[in-house]
Amino acid sequence: MAISGSGPSEVAPPNSSGIKVIVVGLGMGGLAAAIECHQKGHTVSAFDKVDVRTFVHKTGYQRNDGYWALRSRLASTFFEHAQTLGIDLSVGPDAAVAHYWESHDEAGIETVSGDRFTADCVICCNGINSTGRQSILGEDSAVILTSQYVFRTSFQTAELGDIPEIKWIMEGTTDSGKVFMGPGLEIGFASFANGQEMAMAAMYNVDYAREKLGRPPDNVHDLVGLMEGWGVQGKLRNMLKHVPNNKMVHHSHPEVPCPGGCPQRKGRSLSATQHTLSFLLLAKVLAKPLKMQR
Repeated sequence: MAISGSGPSEVAPPNSSGIKVIVVGLGMGGLAAAIECHQKGHTVSAFDKVDVRTFVHKTGYQRNDGYWALRSRLASTFFEHAQTLGIDLSVGPDAAVAHYWESHDEAGIETVSGDRFTADCVICCNGINSTGRQSILGEDSAVILTSQYVFRTSFQTAELGDIPEIKWIMEGTTDSGKVFMGPGLEIGFASFANGQEMAMAAMYNVDYAREKLGRPPDNVHDLVGLMEGWGVQGKLRNMLKHVPNNKMVHHSHPEVPCPGGCPQRKGRSLSATQHTLSFLLLAKVLAKPLKMQR
């Protein structure tokens, strides 16, 4: 006999299933898992070692409007929704998980502060370096360094000022994305929140950069030297000149293999280790096409 509220679109009364679930990691994957488990009547406790920032929503959108959103804003929306549902959310340094454990009857975690929590199921959504990787997959984090690096940032569109030479980046729909691709470099810009915010990501191959520049790029402006032959080189040079640098981050782009695919396990722990391309800084709440240009 089917359990009431157990179907894909069904919602069960809170804490009605008798099943306890622990979710570790409160990115979009972890928050979605926590919310869905709560909707199915499970008792959910969720943990993240980083405090989750929330935003004031003043986008001017109406319900069911399609729009583009920064991942951080979308995760914040999920977090706020989880709070309104009454899900037990623990965030901050004391909520960091020191190790996982499981027995024949239950699974659980122990935090760095020494607190021990038990459940029927533990869902690990805390990334590629999760300490749950060893418990679940039987292997340590296997990050492979590559020759790919990325500059990325986000900022208020107003920070660009009223500069005619860069207004082209906002052409088209209010929220739009433009991606430019060439040998050794991919660079993209996207506007969000009804044109109020913008994000930029530029992924490059460091070996290609050494060939063209004689060294790795020191800053995002050096990437112009990788655009030889690009018809939009001048436009992108002007754009990069005005992109705010106060929140710019620059890091390598590793890969994390999952040997033999993601093995199924009969135990009570599940893995949701993520392999997210840093270049994809945006989440399309409703799909809109990217403009592919060079």
